[in-house]
Amino acid sequence: MQLDLKTIYFLAAAFSFILLTFALTLNFFRKRFTGYTCWILSLSFHALAFTFIGYRNLLPDYITIHIANSFSIIAAILFLISIMQFRKFKINWFQAIIWTILSVLLFQLSTLTNSIKIRILASALILGNINAVNVYMVLRKTKKPNYKMINLLAIGLFLISLSSYIRIVVTYYSPESTDYLHYSNFQSYYVLIFIGMIVWVNLAYIMAMNEKSERDLERLNKIIINKNKQLYQSNEIKNKLLSIIGHDLKAPISSLIKIIEIKRYKAETSINILEDTFTATILHLLKSVSYLLENILSWARHEQGKIKVDIKKRDLKELIEDIFNLMQPIANDKNIQIKINNPTESCSACFDYFSIHTVMRNLISNAIKYSFENKDIEIKLSNEPSRVLVSVTDFGLGIKKDRLHQILNDDITISEEGTKGEKGTGIGLSLCKELILYNHSKLFATSKNEEETKFYFYLPKTAIN
Repeated sequence: MQLDLKTIYFLAAAFSFILLTFALTLNFFRKRFTGYTCWILSLSFHALAFTFIGYRNLLPDYITIHIANSFSIIAAILFLISIMQFRKFKINWFQAIIWTILSVLLFQLSTLTNSIKIRILASALILGNINAVNVYMVLRKTKKPNYKMINLLAIGLFLISLSSYIRIVVTYYSPESTDYLHYSNFQSYYVLIFIGMIVWVNLAYIMAMNEKSERDLERLNKIIINKNKQLYQSNEIKNKLLSIIGHDLKAPISSLIKIIEIKRYKAETSINILEDTFTATILHLLKSVSYLLENILSWARHEQGKIKVDIKKRDLKELIEDIFNLMQPIANDKNIQIKINNPTESCSACFDYFSIHTVMRNLISNAIKYSFENKDIEIKLSNEPSRVLVSVTDFGLGIKKDRLHQILNDDITISEEGTKGEKGTGIGLSLCKELILYNHSKLFATSKNEEETKFYFYLPKTAIN
């Protein structure tokens, strides 16, 4: 039975275009892999070569013979390069280009004889050798992981190479012909087998690529699981450290503060001025450490999601008085007076006492830190129809506009030295922003460089669900 070569070639072109469309779809879904570009080019050259050969006797010979067979050779070499990239082999691009040029020139030289037999022999020899190298590259052992579908790919390439060598032998002993499309039944069956193997090889390549993607995903999942275990262990260590800070450090420091306060009271009733000064200094340092520990613990509770807020209507004046009694002794060290500007009428708002207490303590502590000596700090409450404005103003270093925007909007901690070289961690202000959010508000600020800085926020008068 004589097969129609035109139909076979057009069928091959159709399969090549289908594979090319599928490959481009992979690119659309961002499922590219190493060697993808050369694979796409290989499919493109194969599709064009089969289409051109299918138009034999309709298109000029330089297209259906010279260009079509050159494209077929280039497609085979590009597929070889694609496999080498997929297997992570190093590619010498200069050698690859030279071999491609020599292979194409060898076929073009075979066309000078005007003999179909010689053209077929040259084409079969070139394609057989290229695919033999392909088999070697597929089966070559490497330190990189191997894939099951690689064996299927190797079988397909081996069959292409073997059929090419068989074609050489059969063609050599066959009589000469002047009509390629009706040369012999063997040529028709060979082309059919060759095209089938091309489809086989490309499908095996796709399956190998898919297997590689699954392995890569499995490997990444293992990495993520290990990282999660490490993160969990780190969190456990952090929680233990915070527990030590909360219980083994905070308790003795609180006891020391009480003892020093008693000692200072006794020193104030005596005439030993030097002892009173030392006692006051030690008390100030201990309170600073105590406030730092409170901030660290509050920050830790926030990070762990363990802060429980109890928002209800409370008197802000009482909170401000409590803050004043706590912070004024610290302000005295810089001869700073904390002034409270409260309205005469009632000033109540809905807020969580602990979080707003922590916010005010940190804002005033920062105000003291960045204020010049002998200056005042103003705490102001202002009644508005549906909310209360709470502000803390100091007259000190001020904050530059770009730095102020960074402090309020970026999730970072920034700390600079105070007017007397005081150090800090920057945790306090970062904590204030988070705690105010729990109270359905937001921290705002204005500043004039080396004049004054005002931090303020609003608290609602009625509960917000």
